[in-house]
Amino acid sequence: MLLRQKLRFLSEAFIGCKKYGTVAAASTIAHEPSAKSFKLQKALIVTKLSRYEYEESRNRDLNTEQLEKKLRTRGTDYDGLVYLHNLHKKFEMRVIKSFQDSGCDVKVINRTVVNKELLSWADIIIPIGGDGTFLLAAGRANPLFSQIHHKIPVVGFNSDPKRSEGRLMLPKHYSNNPEDAVKQIKCGDFDWMHRSRIRTTLLGNNGKLPESIDLHGHAVARMDKEKIFTEDLESSLRKKYDAKVRQVLPYLALNETLACSFLLTKVFIGEALSARVSHLQLALDQSDSLNKTKCSGLCVSTGTGSTSWHTSINRITSEDVKDLLDILPGYFGKQLDTNLDKIADQFNDRLLFPPGEFFVLLFLFLI
Repeated sequence: MLLRQKLRFLSEAFIGCKKYGTVAAASTIAHEPSAKSFKLQKALIVTKLSRYEYEESRNRDLNTEQLEKKLRTRGTDYDGLVYLHNLHKKFEMRVIKSFQDSGCDVKVINRTVVNKELLSWADIIIPIGGDGTFLLAAGRANPLFSQIHHKIPVVGFNSDPKRSEGRLMLPKHYSNNPEDAVKQIKCGDFDWMHRSRIRTTLLGNNGKLPESIDLHGHAVARMDKEKIFTEDLESSLRKKYDAKVRQVLPYLALNETLACSFLLTKVFIGEALSARVSHLQLALDQSDSLNKTKCSGLCVSTGTGSTSWHTSINRITSEDVKDLLDILPGYFGKQLDTNLDKIADQFNDRLLFPPGEFFVLLFLFLI
């Protein structure tokens, strides 16, 4: 059972190119530059970590032949692994060349080493891969993490459009023609897109907070928290939340967030052990009253995230519609004859809302 509610909020904003996907801004939209005034000189390319590269990083003591033998022995499709790796790298080189040919200074890094210095250097961030790589790069391009105060556009290229949807990346046309996208960005031939983000704050009632960790590349690394401090909570909020201190996590969520860990893919709040019940106290829209609930977790979604968990959990099928129509005549006294697929599609379309809307959608997994 799910409980859903829309909540208004003040947000930081993503800014994007409508023709290309999303460009992220590291500040609010109040001083948005015109597309024509955007000058592209330095491009930071953030490439995905392919499965083959991941396996290489886990087996650094093995040469190529030994790694192949190990992967084949355990049943991995080694040929497919190498094919997809080479496919990504070939596309990556094409994008790099497109920016270099346009006169840009280009730096290439993988997703595990994005840091403040590189973010400060770049005029634009170019994640190459899928939505996961985009979300990680965009998460670093926010003022809480980067500690910079100018806007950093983020424009993603889908390196495998045949196998990946890439909702946050450029349309698939530009995966086949990256040169066109680079040319239009250089010429300022685009429109800015706005995407709301969520800021997450941790509260502690004993004066201490657990160390936040950043999950990426299937490994645990210390979260970069430079200039992110634990602050004393105001006296009025101490009583309300039964807490003494707070800490603002250094990422802003673009779609949904996984609280206390990787703040880019889901705001999901729940127990680390999925089988354990979550006991939550919710204060909605700055209300003074707390709503106590027992559930399997809570998810908070922006408009960007409404295409992900929110839709997957709440969508209905034509079979669901048929079951409802079989039941309803008993209440309305007549047989309902209509298009099942059309009703299901209309309902599912209403689950989505624009990425720039200044509200979030909260839904509980009730047990």
